[in-house]
Parts: sequence; C-alpha cells; structure tokens
Amino acid sequence: MWEHPMMPLPGMVLTPETLLTTAGLVLGALCWLAYGVLCMVAAGRPGAAAGQRVVTGHARRVLWLLTRVILALAVFWGLLTAGFTLLFADSYHVLAPRSAAGCAVVVSFGEGMANSSGDVYLKQPDSPWLVDTGGNWSQVHDVVADPIREGAWSLIWQGRAAHLNIWGHDGTVEFQTSPHGITCDQ
Repeated sequence: MWEHPMMPLPGMVLTPETLLTTAGLVLGALCWLAYGVLCMVAAGRPGAAAGQRVVTGHARRVLWLLTRVILALAVFWGLLTAGFTLLFADSYHVLAPRSAAGCAVVVSFGEGMANSSGDVYLKQPDSPWLVDTGGNWSQVHDVVADPIREGAWSLIWQGRAAHLNIWGHDGTVEFQTSPHGITCDQ
C-alpha cells in the first residue's frame, strides 16, 4: 500500500481507504453472485425432468448451509465497507487555478467528532501521486465546516510557487504551511 493519495484522472482522488472500500464492495458483490448461483442449484429437486440436476437430501443440506454462510458474508462485507466509507472517508478539493506548468493544489477535508481538518497536497502533471506539502488546516472552537466548499480560501500562483490561504468565514480556521511551501517542480 501507499501512504499518499493519488489522482489518476482529473478530479478523481484515490486513497488506500478508497481501495479498501472498493475491494470490500467487490467481495460483497461476489458473495451475492455466489449466493444467487447456489440458490439456483438448490432449486433442483428430486424427480426433475430428464437432463436437470437432481439434488439429494445431504447435498441439499450442504447447499442450504453454504448459501446461508455466503449470504452472511455478503451482508457482513457490505456493512463493513459502508461503515468504513461513512466513518473514515475524506473528501478532496482540486483548487483552481492550476500553475502555468499544470500543477494543481489539492486540499483534503475530514470531519472529526467536534471539528474538521485537512491536508494540502500538490499534484504534478507528470505523476498520478499527490505529494504532501506539509501544509494543513484545522477548525478550532468545536466547529465542523468545510472552508473550501464555503469559498473561504484563495490560491495565487507566482511563478512556480503557490500561495494558499484558508481562513474560514468565522475566523475559526488555523492554516499552517510547511517551511518549503508549495512549489511546482515543472
């Protein structure tokens, strides 16, 4: 696994959590598919017409048990992945404008119990990986809000350097930049 998110397509950010959720959903879907197939096989009955499968009493009990186990796994994986998605998924904002070389600033937004926070990343045009700039922001005074979505930010490119400011409408946002700032290497 990797540590930083990646953006393989414009506006699409993938994180390790995203892949975990996707894997869980695929596993759940496969369980539902297997459940459907086993239910169709179990529908075979003694005395069926020529060419149809006949399921014996012992095989029927095994199929019944197998379908219930697969159904339980499908429900478990569905609830698990939905829970992880709802509890731990951050949203990401690709800020405009991009640099002259095509670099983009990406800001994450995650909600905590009583506040929100995020990190600042740089997307180079020649790489799908987001580079952690060391910059971050956080809400103080028990406020949960997304200052990016509210439009309480500004981004100005001066050559290869980006100057990002996040302030929040009510002044409760603390924004820290890294010592090296946000610099496009292109």
